[in-house]
Amino acid sequence: MSTYVKQKVLRIPMEHVDMSYIKNTIAQKYPNEDYEDDFYGYLSSVFPSIFEYCTREKFQISPTEEKFIDYVLDYEYDADGDYGKTRELYDSEKLKYQSIFQQIDPNINMDYVRLVEFCWYNGTDAPDYYDEINDSFYNEV
Repeated sequence: MSTYVKQKVLRIPMEHVDMSYIKNTIAQKYPNEDYEDDFYGYLSSVFPSIFEYCTREKFQISPTEEKFIDYVLDYEYDADGDYGKTRELYDSEKLKYQSIFQQIDPNINMDYVRLVEFCWYNGTDAPDYYDEINDSFYNEV
């Protein structure tokens, strides 16, 4: 059943992740299969210890219109509201989470990772919260 869901995640756009490591690992395990149609299913199968949707301390493909990779810090089902906020990470946070993101890209650039908290009705895709400039809050009133 659809409801409002709140997540707090560390988010990076897929174009800033070298997906070759992930894709090569999937291709080695499933050499004769076209995994692009069910990319998330293959991620969960090949990397069950680090990819699992809506699970704290695991990666997921974002539930947004555009695709990001999220590291889930917090998840709440049956939440209130429809909002999103985002900010850049502090240097201390970049250092704290760098080794986690290196599991998916050994050369990850933590400057592209953002802290995002959002709540949306999960019967639809969530808005693409990433860059605070895209948030109407920052528009002139």
